[in-house]
Amino acid sequence: MSRTISAGDNLLLRLPSGQTRTVKKLAADSSISLGKFGKFQTNHLLGQPFGLTFEILDDGRLGLYHQTFPAPDPLVDHVDSFEAIKGIANGICNVEDIEATNEMIKESDGAQKLTNQEIEELKKSGLSGREIIMRQIQQHSAFELKSEFSKAKYIKRKEKKFLKMFTCIDPTIHNLSQYLFENHHFAVKGLRPDTLSQMLSLSNVRPGWKGIVVDDIGGLLVAAVLIRMGGRGTIFVINNADSPPDLHLLELFNLPEEMLVPMKSLNWAQTEADWTTDEIEELLSLHQEDTLPSPALLKPTIPSDSTPLDHLPPSPPTPDRPKKKEPNNKSKSKKKFQRVQELMAIRQEFLSTEFEGLITCSEYEPESIVTKLLDKLSGSSTIVIYSSHLRPLSDLQTLLKKCSLPAANPSSSVVVADSQNQLSRMMRETKTEFIQITISEPWLRAYQVLVGRTHPEMSGTHHGGFIFSAIKVISSCS
Repeated sequence: MSRTISAGDNLLLRLPSGQTRTVKKLAADSSISLGKFGKFQTNHLLGQPFGLTFEILDDGRLGLYHQTFPAPDPLVDHVDSFEAIKGIANGICNVEDIEATNEMIKESDGAQKLTNQEIEELKKSGLSGREIIMRQIQQHSAFELKSEFSKAKYIKRKEKKFLKMFTCIDPTIHNLSQYLFENHHFAVKGLRPDTLSQMLSLSNVRPGWKGIVVDDIGGLLVAAVLIRMGGRGTIFVINNADSPPDLHLLELFNLPEEMLVPMKSLNWAQTEADWTTDEIEELLSLHQEDTLPSPALLKPTIPSDSTPLDHLPPSPPTPDRPKKKEPNNKSKSKKKFQRVQELMAIRQEFLSTEFEGLITCSEYEPESIVTKLLDKLSGSSTIVIYSSHLRPLSDLQTLLKKCSLPAANPSSSVVVADSQNQLSRMMRETKTEFIQITISEPWLRAYQVLVGRTHPEMSGTHHGGFIFSAIKVISSCS
């Protein structure tokens, strides 16, 4: 059962021109303008399932779009044949039933008798997009000579130009990553949807997964991992800022709060075991003094001579001290101290956990990321790194393969060359090796799948980047 549209949802609207627009936090009792394609009231979308195509009516209402045309009587047969062509995609009729060809069509600019000025006048007169398309078909002298396939293509082009319609698309991870790849290619570093799915499969992301994510593409990689985990497990998002990481793309998904529970974040400095700041030390010392009694109060005062306690003179009464008013900055520091305690708990969990995988799409060198997080990965954990460039991944592949080979002659040039490398030293000290070290280049070719017309599309897609993957193992040999 498809999910329905509710107030507060995010939407993707696919226009007849092929472009896609985003709608954030759909509000009731409002309107959305799509430029030349029209303006409509949002209340007509609420409660409708995703995936439907709507036509914008003149009064701002929405009507469900159907593949029919209100044709005059002389063109009924042609519309029926057009509907038959539409049915080919669903296997309703056979290609063998279509006998028309384009061999009798001659190149001529006068085939369409309806001028642009007349079309503009038809628009101003209030004719709908369907009626304008039918007027163009009536005035096209060569329309009857076209094959059924050419007629369908002709009408499809006119639909994109004159029909006021749109399709509501659910912002799933595939749909949104496709939108970002097509419209914000460099912002997501050229990460295609098929590449993203391969990364998740290689990382074995699943409900209950414990892993580390390094995401420099606005949260697309984090969102994909969270959706795969289904609210169960733990992921640590490592970023390079003191503030929370930039995950603005998470807002575009309709994710419930329970789906975000597994996500925790630290910056690179906070992953160090000895990390601290002067402000944190000051807060800890301040609030420890408030919660613990002073050491001087814990030791009783004993006189130097052996006079019994009952013969000691009574101590003078202590005057009542006025209660000090808590300074305003101290109340603020309590809130800071609570945030520090939460941060320390997250750090403690990170330092005491062995993770099942590392998945990254970052601007940092892959070797530096692996070096920094190598000791946090358990045995049989996977490392998956995406990069739009091959050279950084090939350098890491060469280094890991050399360090994972059986021990060679200590005087060999390879060992001497790698002895100064921090990653190679860590691997030798921890007896760590890597297997199945591979670099793959995802390749995608879209196909048109119609009965009798299945073939690759003429235009391909952008480069999909490269994926590095490896599995960490602990060697039992000394």
